[in-house]
Amino acid sequence: MFDTFLRAGEKPIEFVSCILLALIPVVVWYLIFRRKHAHKWTHVLLTFIAGMFSGAIILTYQYFWGQNIGMVFFSVTPENFSQNIQASLGVTVLSYFLIYMSVGLIEEYAKHWVVKKADERIFESVDDVIEFSIIAALGFSFLENIGYFFMVILRDDMETLPSLFLVRSVFVVFIHILCSGIYGYFYGLGHFASPVLAERERQGKLAYIPEIVHRITHLKKSTVFREQMATYGLLVAMTLHGLYDFLLEMETIGNLASYFTETPMPPYLAEIKFHVLMLPMMLIGGYLYLMYLLRKKEDQECFGQLKIREEYVPAKH
Repeated sequence: MFDTFLRAGEKPIEFVSCILLALIPVVVWYLIFRRKHAHKWTHVLLTFIAGMFSGAIILTYQYFWGQNIGMVFFSVTPENFSQNIQASLGVTVLSYFLIYMSVGLIEEYAKHWVVKKADERIFESVDDVIEFSIIAALGFSFLENIGYFFMVILRDDMETLPSLFLVRSVFVVFIHILCSGIYGYFYGLGHFASPVLAERERQGKLAYIPEIVHRITHLKKSTVFREQMATYGLLVAMTLHGLYDFLLEMETIGNLASYFTETPMPPYLAEIKFHVLMLPMMLIGGYLYLMYLLRKKEDQECFGQLKIREEYVPAKH
């Protein structure tokens, strides 16, 4: 898609139209998930641009896959993990699955990384982390949508633009929001590890993994909890994103089943499309889950800005 943006000068008016078109779902979804917090517009805009930047990095990386890039004293060749996986496993259902899981890993971590770099010092609650993660996801999907819309225009395939706009604006943008929001929730718990653990202990809720690791390694429980939550967040977001892309690639239940058995399925089952099953479920269920996270008392509690993060050192006795 990187080369699509390079052709923006060929049809500048149409390219600007794609930008305006891609802004519509951004505004709508932002208004839906915007919390009544006193966030400065500069922070919101910075996070949105950072989300776009994370998308640009991935598009640039994909564009230079397999190309030797000469530097002053050395050269680098970005690896095409997609081709590498298929070269190792062949064209199998496992290779497709791993490819989309890899895509999910890269995209979700890229969105999360820019949020951490742009906003970490202004987080005051878990809600803040979720909201800024959603804003970064909007920036990422905004850049993607511009590319997809303009690609259709370059192909003179205007008939498909309305359906593409609907699918990407409603479902694809929301998948980015859902995965980033969930990652933000877990990372937010880890970011405020000390007060979150203290509150849970007051409620009699024992954090088993931090407690066990602390007794074995003498690391602070808050340190273990922080890494535990960040890992959970990445794994959940990666799996959800990768599974979504993988099932859409398989297209129908029959296509997926054909990799495991040669016995044909009944047509009424084989022809069921995954997007018919998944998209409404993920849209409704995902929306309700995100709203639940944003309304949780624990997530709304204002812990204040953390001036100094705890160091990764063993606890002293």
